[in-house]
Amino acid sequence: MRSSVLRVLVMLTAHPGRLEALQAYEAAVMPILCEHGAKLTAAFRPEPSAKAPDEIHWLEFPDLGALTAYRADPRVAALADQRAEAVAATEVFVAAEDVDYGEEDAS
Repeated sequence: MRSSVLRVLVMLTAHPGRLEALQAYEAAVMPILCEHGAKLTAAFRPEPSAKAPDEIHWLEFPDLGALTAYRADPRVAALADQRAEAVAATEVFVAAEDVDYGEEDAS
């Protein structure tokens, strides 16, 4: 079953010593994301390990069209150099469907 929102998981790895540059880039694109109806529901740095990215972001878009429009936004393209200087690797996972394991509200 598809959720009423499009969930997107983004894992970002900064170039060595460029974590602050990654944060500056993310701060620059956040208003653009919001203009496309996206919501950053969580952003965190995982426990360090050899395979862990530097940051993980959980985003929600109203629909695939909003994600596509964000990716095509010329303001995002204008930040490409800033992004390239900061971000070494990105993995993006777009939810295809929600999975319900019958969890109950524990409160």
